[in-house]
Amino acid sequence: MVRSLVILLVLAVAAPAHADGPKSEQTAQLAAGIGTGVSSGLILAGFLAGDSSYPFNKPLMYTGLVSALITPSLGQIYAGDYITLGMAARVVGVGIGTYGLTHYTQPTPCDPGHAATDTCRHIDSGAIPFLGLAAIAFVGGMAYDVADASSAVQRWNEHHGFMIAPTVVPASDGPAPGLSFVGQW
Repeated sequence: MVRSLVILLVLAVAAPAHADGPKSEQTAQLAAGIGTGVSSGLILAGFLAGDSSYPFNKPLMYTGLVSALITPSLGQIYAGDYITLGMAARVVGVGIGTYGLTHYTQPTPCDPGHAATDTCRHIDSGAIPFLGLAAIAFVGGMAYDVADASSAVQRWNEHHGFMIAPTVVPASDGPAPGLSFVGQW
């Protein structure tokens, strides 16, 4: 009876522990690189899929931009870092770009193909520095996350190198419950 209670107690204490092996740096790099490549491909396809009425395919381009906020961080997400410095840089880039576009876009008469009463919005030259800073922050954040993916895995492996697991050990009067401590240095 006591032995059964001890076994249950040991299992209850060790139940949250699980034996994850070390994570792969190569997997993190691949996840970050492929995610960045797919997002960049969607953005590029958005520009290339335009026609005479629209210079770019907005849904495709915007899908690429939104996915580019997350997918370069897939390596860090694999390593357990769900909020990254690169992600923060991309969000700041979006904010700077939005500021530049909202404050430096002017209503002007449209091209001759539109009705005389139509007005179109054109980007003023004052938006260019903001859009440049936004692009640098966005692309820099993507590059940072791809470059940091293997380091994130190294950090995870260093902090998760110790495990506790339930075990049964031989004793003179039969098997006895115990805990196994595993670590890497």
